[in-house]
Amino acid sequence: RERRAALPTETVQALLELHAQCEREALRAFMARAFKDDDRRFQGELMVRPLTPEQKQELCRRNEVASSDRCMAALLELSDELDDRIGAGVYSVPGGYQRFQDDQWHVVERYWQVPGKGAKAEEVLQEFLQSKEAVAQSILQTDEALTEKEKEMAAERGRAEAAEREQQVLQQKEAELQQKLEDQDRSYQENLRQLETKLEDERKKLLEEQGKMMDQKLKVPGGPRVLGAAGTG
Repeated sequence: RERRAALPTETVQALLELHAQCEREALRAFMARAFKDDDRRFQGELMVRPLTPEQKQELCRRNEVASSDRCMAALLELSDELDDRIGAGVYSVPGGYQRFQDDQWHVVERYWQVPGKGAKAEEVLQEFLQSKEAVAQSILQTDEALTEKEKEMAAERGRAEAAEREQQVLQQKEAELQQKLEDQDRSYQENLRQLETKLEDERKKLLEEQGKMMDQKLKVPGGPRVLGAAGTG
């Protein structure tokens, strides 16, 4: 499974679909090799419990870590010039707040153009923007080109945008949790379906073998005879 997955995948759904494909293949291989399991102990365990749930959880965790690492690395590189300007006091001038906003938005635009960010892209971006919020507010309050009313309106707008971003991240997390729950149910249903197919195939095979054994007994001399066929005394 890990050999196939190039982490991070773009979405959690993409990772779950990859896992489902690998799971189906592993389940088919298990069923094909599960002979001499007369008490159905292994097949029953496979039906009740999803296939390797610990491995799936670990794969999801590693996918999230890989996504976070890639996103943070991208933002650190893209915001390097922005941080230099902040440190140099470039924005501590009249009109500096708008210039800071423009430069920060440019960083965000370039960030969304980076490929392969994975499922944590929105969350990591929110954390990055939150880390710059104190600086943004400081620049805003020292911008002499703005009136107090304009500063308050800009601050309120910033709070509203932050709340909206947080809501988007929460919705994404809820959607991902729902996807994981649906995938768990899909896994159980797939295990059940393949087990039922296996049991039906074995039932047919057993009936065929019993039929062959009966045919052979009828052909063997001295085998079962029809009543009344024996000679009279």
